[in-house]
Amino acid sequence: MAPFETLRRDLRTILHTMFGEPLPTFRRRSPLARHGHTLSSSATPETLVSRPVRIVEVVRETPDAVTLHLEDETGRAFAFHPGQFLSLLVSIEGVELRRAYSICTMPGGPRVAVTVKRVAGGRVSNHLVDRAAVGDRLAVLGPRGASASPWIRPRTATSSSSPAAAASRR
Repeated sequence: MAPFETLRRDLRTILHTMFGEPLPTFRRRSPLARHGHTLSSSATPETLVSRPVRIVEVVRETPDAVTLHLEDETGRAFAFHPGQFLSLLVSIEGVELRRAYSICTMPGGPRVAVTVKRVAGGRVSNHLVDRAAVGDRLAVLGPRGASASPWIRPRTATSSSSPAAAASRR
């Protein structure tokens, strides 16, 4: 927020308080804008429409968790950043349910993966852990979301270590 905008907001608050006028309870603004972040890459038209995917690999991580490797049925690549998630649209007993799962693969590959852990009473997680199989078709929304950490960035060919690793060598 620019200094003049902050001053204007503060003066407006003082004047409203002095004259007993109620302050507006809601002011539309973009999330995280006050911190200089934008979420524009998260809310593109492509991420708001479901896309068909196929499960190409199921890895049983534990008795209660599976990693599902997904591939877009149209052949499009998934463009995402670390920290983003997919919303899986799963039909169970004729009801479409939507659950969000963090992407657990590195950007740039032809596939994307999510790990699903069984949740007590969870309809979608239990269904996926128990029944997901190679060849199953799902729909996904996304990727969406933004990483809250400035340390999480896509790895490039020139980056040799993380900031945390660099700090530990000092």
